[in-house]
Amino acid sequence: MARVNSYESSVNISSPFWSAQTLQGIKVNRGTVYLFTRIPGTVSKIGILSPEFIWGRKLAELTLQQANKLILEVLNAAHEKEMPPIAVAVLDSGAHLKAFQREDGVSFLRVQIAQAKAWGALAMACNTDQLADRYNQDALQQGFINALNGMTDGKIIPLPGGVLVRNDKNEIIGAIGAAGGVSTDDAACITTAIKSLGPGFSEN
Repeated sequence: MARVNSYESSVNISSPFWSAQTLQGIKVNRGTVYLFTRIPGTVSKIGILSPEFIWGRKLAELTLQQANKLILEVLNAAHEKEMPPIAVAVLDSGAHLKAFQREDGVSFLRVQIAQAKAWGALAMACNTDQLADRYNQDALQQGFINALNGMTDGKIIPLPGGVLVRNDKNEIIGAIGAAGGVSTDDAACITTAIKSLGPGFSEN
């Protein structure tokens, strides 16, 4: 059995052919695993990646396809609520922008607000409605949130609309921020969108 480590994953491969002597590297591209051998010019392809293939775990990052689906579902939910135009941002677990859409008619500052909501959720490891609750508790909590804003150049927005995305291991794999409607409606649309990804994903 050969173990291969890469920047994407660590993989156990149960095969007498793939030994530590023949296997050089691995690359995961769109759910397909490519094995690189020590034989020049030889590449082997192993079907579709399953959760069990990677040490029994699912990939720990949102894919671009998932991020785009999340945005589409947020927008669909907003249309059903007859909300005004909104902006939606999806960040990966490292707070890097994965996907973004701004509907026609959205004011330009909503772009930054949507990303800041997602960024704040990741930074504090909680949905931003919880930050809003803390901010409204007392002057001490307000001072704390204000201090965080000073530390982060205003990236913490204590309003609903920034929601974490977790996998079935309860690991944070990203966050979604929405801005343009009533903040509680923004958050509700995101929750609906995350549920659309199916089993294995949750918003809290």
